[in-house]
Amino acid sequence: MNCSSCNTPNPEESNYCSKCGSTLNGSVEQHLEENDELIPDERTIYEELEKKHISGSGWFNTIAILSLINTIIVFAKWNFMFPVGLGTSSLAAAIFNYVPDDPDISIKIMRIIGFFFLLMSFVIIGLFFLFRVKAKKGKKWAYITGITIYTLDALICLWMEDWVSAGFHAWGLLSIWNSFSALRQISKMNLSVNTQPMENQISLETSEPQEEKI
Repeated sequence: MNCSSCNTPNPEESNYCSKCGSTLNGSVEQHLEENDELIPDERTIYEELEKKHISGSGWFNTIAILSLINTIIVFAKWNFMFPVGLGTSSLAAAIFNYVPDDPDISIKIMRIIGFFFLLMSFVIIGLFFLFRVKAKKGKKWAYITGITIYTLDALICLWMEDWVSAGFHAWGLLSIWNSFSALRQISKMNLSVNTQPMENQISLETSEPQEEKI
């Protein structure tokens, strides 16, 4: 049986992943259903974490959609860009809108650089749509990779002195990080739920009287 979170092979009888601790056979939801009257506080905590995880991972979609609109705006040559979008799109727009179409070699190089950043924007947009799907399924690598890329993109905004976009990038990064933190807490709850039966079993085995040898 492979773990749905990290794809690590585990024995069929295992209840939790030996590497990341994610649930294999059981889940916090099942644990809460079986103990509905006993742990209302735990249910509330889990539901709040789940909402934070789902809503925060939606930021990948928001960034991707607004960045896609920004890349279209580059071709339309409008004087407007969504600040939550990618800095690579903003840089490409600045080059295409303010660098004239001139046969001079230096101008051609600048426009090639602008095309490179525009192409990079499309690649990152596709990745962010993928990160949204994977992050919603609890893949931690999607969060880590997405946060890294968006942080580097924020540095482009700072380099261009686009303080508004840099501020929105910081807001988006904080929201994504909070979602990632909620997912990690959910994983810890899953691990705790699955280790409880094992601890109880060990406790019962140690408490059973040993037969005296004759």
